[in-house]
Amino acid sequence: MDIKSISQGELARLSEANPVVGFMIGADERGIGCVLKLKTAADHDFSYFMQADDAFRLSVRLRRTARKLRWPSDPYPNVMPEITASDWDIRTSLIGLNRIEIFSDWMIWAISDQTLLFRVFRMPTGLALEMSQVLWDLYKTTAQRGSTSLH
Repeated sequence: MDIKSISQGELARLSEANPVVGFMIGADERGIGCVLKLKTAADHDFSYFMQADDAFRLSVRLRRTARKLRWPSDPYPNVMPEITASDWDIRTSLIGLNRIEIFSDWMIWAISDQTLLFRVFRMPTGLALEMSQVLWDLYKTTAQRGSTSLH
């Protein structure tokens, strides 16, 4: 089943199984991308490697949406998972297809890796906004170092 062909209602139903309670982002020193590790309410961790261009586009999209929908900028509790050496195995964790559906109080994110299996996550807006800020800060830091990888 292709992520793009699933209805918004079905994605919402699937996302109920994986509410995100935390994330951690680890930056690649070369500016190629970052590891995104999500922690769900069931205490499961899922790691994905996001290419720099995708991370930048996600950050911009979430920041624009936050302004448009007036997401509150209050700090949100983030139960951060730890990034380990195995999370950097981009052969299996590189994000293939992904789809985002945004609502006024949460975001649905369907992500597939190189195996083409996908998971659907539900993330509160406060956590999504915090994630976008971390990705944006990562972009600015990389740009200041003179790398062009995140452009």
